[in-house]
Order: sequence, then C-alpha cells, then structure tokens
Amino acid sequence: MEPISAVEHFKNAPKHVIKYSTYTGDDDSTTELYTNQQVPYGVEKFSDIIHIKRSLTTRLYNLSKMAQIKECSTLSSKVIEYLVKCFSIVFAQNKSDLEAMKSSLKCIVPHSFGDHASCNESLSHGADINKTPPTIDTHINHMARTCMAMP
Repeated sequence: MEPISAVEHFKNAPKHVIKYSTYTGDDDSTTELYTNQQVPYGVEKFSDIIHIKRSLTTRLYNLSKMAQIKECSTLSSKVIEYLVKCFSIVFAQNKSDLEAMKSSLKCIVPHSFGDHASCNESLSHGADINKTPPTIDTHINHMARTCMAMP
C-alpha cells in the first residue's frame, strides 16, 4: 500500500503547483521502483542513517549465513558490528563533505585488514594503540582518529 500511496501523492502534487524533488524513505525498493516508473517527473530517494545501518547489518548477516568459503574465516557478529560501527563513524564525521565520505568509505575494508596506506598521514597510529593489545574497540578508535579524519 505504501508504494501506491507515494505514487498518488507525487502524481497529485502538480495539481497544486508543487513538485517534489526528494523524499526520505526506508530501503524498500518497491516504493522507489513505482515512483520511478509512474511519476512523470524525477523524484530522488534519500535514506536516513538508521535505515542504512539496519540494511547494511541485515545484508552482512545474510552474507555470513550464505557465504561459507573454504579456508576463510566466517563473517562473525563481532566483525559485522565493527564494520557497521566504522560505517557509522564515516557518516558522522563526513556529513557535509561527500568526497571525504567516499574516500573514508573506501578506507574501511583495507584498514580492517591492516592496510593503513589511505590513513591520514598527519595523525600517527598513536602510542595508546601500540601499547594496548589490539581489540575491536581500540581498532575502531584508531580508525576514527586516522582514516575517518581524512580531509
């Protein structure tokens, strides 16, 4: 019902001298599909961070269940939580800078595997990281200070 209501809303708007350019929605692709097919003008969909994180988490858990590759470790819940937290840090620190957000998003996976080539050079890995045993929390804190703080 939601997709049909959205389409009706957007189609009736020009009768009132209104055209919507964007809408915020969840990650239900049906609404987006109906809107693109049936609304005579372009309407762009934005997702909010809560729905994006939920969708990412669900997809990573689904991937962990279906992808059992020999000689590879499983995608554990700790790793999924780590990746989602890194993703959240990227969004929080780069809200107004799309290019920095793109750059930081590309940094998450290499950084997770110890490749710090894309990390911000002006920020060192920090003595606190080197003195404490590497845990997911210390790695996230390090990532927040280096990769996610990229200009």
